[in-house]
Amino acid sequence: AILRDAECRVCIIGYASEEGGAEYNAELSSQRAAAVQGYMTARGLSESRMPTMGLGEMCQLVPEATHALNRRVEFRRLDEGESCPATCAAQAR
Repeated sequence: AILRDAECRVCIIGYASEEGGAEYNAELSSQRAAAVQGYMTARGLSESRMPTMGLGEMCQLVPEATHALNRRVEFRRLDEGESCPATCAAQAR
């Protein structure tokens, strides 16, 4: 879908579970987002259309219930001039 729409921009947002320290989780979530960006770039998408953001252990889907569901990467379509969310509230628009 992103390839078909030349105007489409998405933010690739990485997350981590609550396991590990906050600094480690922030770096891990950034690495997750960058890995997905690399995968998409290798398939022909421009990196400039897919900025990344790592939100670490913020925005847990299921706090403390299961760590696996919180280890994830999400895509968020960006409007013109919009940047990646930096908080959970900004992400939930």
